[in-house]
Amino acid sequence: MPLQVFDREGDGLAFFSALVAQQTPFVNWEKNADQPRLGVLEGSCFTRRLRRNGTDYRLLEATKSFI
Repeated sequence: MPLQVFDREGDGLAFFSALVAQQTPFVNWEKNADQPRLGVLEGSCFTRRLRRNGTDYRLLEATKSFI
């Protein structure tokens, strides 16, 4: 099954809840995270690195609850 990638919140809670219920793999990311919030994350949280179009990225996987 392909991995679906979404920018930020995509279509909202109902949409992502349906993906989870269907066990559809997906990824989204938090855009414009500010430096103070990023600064409190331990470097060891970032388990993967990748380089795309000349830009280096470090990846962190986390589960968030939506209410």
